[in-house]
Formats: sequence, C-alpha cells, structure tokens
Amino acid sequence: MRIGLVGSEIWLKETMKRISQDFPDIQFISFAYHNVLELPSLLEGNQYKCDYFLFGGDTARRWAETKIKPIVPWYSIPRSTSAFLRIEVMAALKGYPPKFVTDYANKEYFRHALDEAGISLDSSSISYVSYINYGTFTGDEYMKKNAEMMLEEYRKSGAAYCATIFLGTYQILKERHIPVYYMMPSFEDVRHTVQDVITSAEMVNNGNDKITIVTIRIDLPDPVNLGVKTFPQYEKGFITANNLINEFCFKQKGACFRTGDDTFVIITTNNALKALTHQFTRLDLLRRIYECTNLTISVGFGTSDIILEAKIRSQKALQFAERNGGNCAFFLGDRESLIGPIHSGSNAPLKESDKHLYELAKLININYQHLKAISQLSLKEHRNTFTATELADACGIRNRTMNRIILKLMDCGCCKEIGTTSPMQRGRPRRIVELHLGQKPTIPKKK
Repeated sequence: MRIGLVGSEIWLKETMKRISQDFPDIQFISFAYHNVLELPSLLEGNQYKCDYFLFGGDTARRWAETKIKPIVPWYSIPRSTSAFLRIEVMAALKGYPPKFVTDYANKEYFRHALDEAGISLDSSSISYVSYINYGTFTGDEYMKKNAEMMLEEYRKSGAAYCATIFLGTYQILKERHIPVYYMMPSFEDVRHTVQDVITSAEMVNNGNDKITIVTIRIDLPDPVNLGVKTFPQYEKGFITANNLINEFCFKQKGACFRTGDDTFVIITTNNALKALTHQFTRLDLLRRIYECTNLTISVGFGTSDIILEAKIRSQKALQFAERNGGNCAFFLGDRESLIGPIHSGSNAPLKESDKHLYELAKLININYQHLKAISQLSLKEHRNTFTATELADACGIRNRTMNRIILKLMDCGCCKEIGTTSPMQRGRPRRIVELHLGQKPTIPKKK
C-alpha cells in the first residue's frame, strides 16, 4: 500500500521517519508544502503515485478539494487535543501561562484540551483571530495578513504566546521574535489515522460488508460532587457497564477500544450490527445497562465503506443521542440517512402487522424502520398510491435511496409503478407507485 502524506515541511520532516518505522510494510510518500496555496500544483499529476492521501489538517484538504478533483481517497488527519497539549507543555517549560492567541477557531477543542490538562477556564485566556478567505490573497500575502492579525491580537490581549495552524504564519512571527508554536497533528494522530486506513482497506479487500463504528459514551458524574458513600456504587456501575459493552462487542466479533474515561469505540460490520439490533429497531444493551446500573449511556452508529467516514458518522449519531436525552441510540448511514431514536429492547412480541413488515424487510434486505414509516404513512393518509418523494420525506431519506427501496419492493411484488408526474419546475418526472405491503412477497429466482 502507498500512502501520500501531505503537510508542511517542518511537520513532515518529523513525521516521515517515525511513521515509516512503525509501518515498515507501507510505502509513505512525502508531499511537503510551504503554504496550502501550493497544493494544486503539488498534487496535480502525482495522485497516481498513491493509493490514499492523508492531509495534516482538515483546512488544507478542504481547500485543495476546491481546486483539484481527488482521483484516490483523500482523508484528513484529525488534530486531537494532544496536538495542543504538546505545545502547552513546551510553553509551560518556558514559563508561559495558558494565555494565548490562535487562528484555530474551535472553542470546544480548546475547552476539552484545557480540561484534560487540568487547567480551569478561569486561569486561562484564549483569543481568536478572524477567519480570512483564501481567495482574497496570494499564498505569501495570506500568511502575512494572518500573522499581522495574530500579532495585533497578541499585543492587545496581553497573551503569553501564539498558537497557529499555518507554517507561514509561524515562520513570520518567529522571525519577529514573538513566542509562537505550530499546531501540528501529533504523531499519535498520524499513527491512528494510518491504522484506520489499513483496517478499512483490509476489510474491503476481504470482501466484508460495510464497516460500522459504534461509539458509546457513559455519563459519569464528577467524583468531586459525590459523597463518600455514593461514589462506590457509581464505580461498581461503571465496571458493570464496561463488562456489558465488551460482551456486546464480542457478540458481533468486533474490536473494542476505550478512548477516554467514559467513551468506547467498537469496530464491526453492518450485518453483524443489524442482527444484534433487530434491523436497528431496538438495542438490548441499553436495557441491560439500565437494569444493572444507574448510569445513562448514549450510542451512535455510523457506517461506510471507509472507516474514517464511519467514525465521523458515528460521532454525529452520538450527538443526536445525547441531544435526545441519552439512554438511546441513533444510526447515521450512507447519504446521511438517519435512524432513531433507537430505544432499549422489550420482551413483548411484535404486532402481527409489524412482524410481517419486519420479515419483509429482512427478506429483501431493506431497513425495517423505513418500511414501517411507509406503512404508517399509508394508514394515516388512507391511500396506497404515492410519489417516491412523498415516501422519501416520510422516511427522512433521499430520493435516490427511496428509489432503490421501491425497486426492491417491485421485484418482490409488493409495489408497482402506475405512472409519473411532472414537477412544476424543471426536473425529472417523478414516479407514482402503488403499494401492496400486505401481499405475500415473491422473490424472483436468480438467473
């Protein structure tokens, strides 16, 4: 496998040697730039040399994609909190307090980083410079303007140092003898991303189905706010929840990683998860943790052909679960189709009508929740003829996804096309279908 690492000269010089030692079977190719505006000329005509490109930061990748079309997968190396903690340690060794100016406008990122370092918000000060549109300046002009804005904010705010994500800005401020640090993705960020790419490639090459990432977060109270008598029961509950999560992972032959005091990540496959969640209708893990502990958990499922995309979707789905009050799960799939909230399992049997839909969904390999939404729309509207758009809206999915569902229903005789309707404005005619979900499905024989 050949992986192209795209980043600044100073970052790649440190990274290439270490990453090659950790992954001797991978051929790493360096694509170093002085500023991001050099990326189109750097990559054009060279993409064929690599199977994947990993960018040292999301900003560079997103800008490059506006100028040149990827012909192989491009991914960003996430800048975890360890990237900032690294420079905070260096600043502390110089005697600088945690008061700084930055052009990385992500308040949540720094809040989490300072919290991990045990630094309270009251004892720190962060000033952010305004975002500048790349298209307004040439490469050198952009870095000069960004450096000027940081220098102005540095003097005005009384900050101890500057933290920048741009090499050009870092070099300008350093030449002016301003305390400045370059926020590069840490080596652990690089290593984890490379491992994710290797894992996803192996799963695809082995012919497995879509990769699914499960992110589980246990909501634990702050031990400071717990009494001496109450803390042991929370500690015991956490151990129980931890065991149940690992058991859940084992059942689907997945890999489980603990990524923090309260967060677990499971790598599995879509089919394995479908079986354990009964076509994403219920999650028994929620019920078991609720019965055995007094803790709340939130769960996010994300699926894709690529592990990095699955991970991002899983994290987004987790946010939906947390906003929904926790103790539930959400699933985010292809084309951002969302299923949820998925609640704890129940021993009560499905209604006869629901059982029929469940068996039909399983038989023709479509999502049960989507099929149930279609059935409920038909009952509510007292009709069985709809446009594909109406059905897609009822399910909360895109028209293309609904058209695939319709084709599967047509193949088994549970739906037929009876005409089309033209939109008021320009666009393709919309098919009108007649539903027969209560009919016994007939699966056509494979040729």
